[in-house]
Amino acid sequence: MGMDVYGLNPQLKSKKPEIDFSNATEEQRTEYFEAMDTFEQENPGFYFRNNVWWWRPLWNYVCTVCDSVMTEHQKERGEYNDGYEFDAELTAKMVELLDESIANNRHHLYEREHLAEQEKGRQEEEKTGEKAWICSYPFDPENVENFTNFLRYSGGFQVC
Repeated sequence: MGMDVYGLNPQLKSKKPEIDFSNATEEQRTEYFEAMDTFEQENPGFYFRNNVWWWRPLWNYVCTVCDSVMTEHQKERGEYNDGYEFDAELTAKMVELLDESIANNRHHLYEREHLAEQEKGRQEEEKTGEKAWICSYPFDPENVENFTNFLRYSGGFQVC
């Protein structure tokens, strides 16, 4: 399970590949998926994905950085993959704040804090034998950079 995040009005540099799956050969399907990979790389505002383990720490970081421009409802809706839409105006504000945080290496500081919390969780697991869920949720500053780049070209986004 994961989060599929789609740009609402992405800035596209190339045309999205198309296929008729009902009549496509296995070779044509393979070519299509390779073309889609290329399309998504060329058009970073079209699609972003994270499994739920990666998404939650990323979204927590985004909500922390963008607290001043997001409502509590918006922060909550980003936790679900039910199609909630974030408009272009909000997204532009989020990009501005995330760019600033990246320029100031706040995402690297957040990673260090996250790793420290995971270490505390591991120690607690050893003492109690109970699962420390934070240990299951990785955080990577590069994921923040990739998501910010997606947002920059997305024209707003939808979490599915």
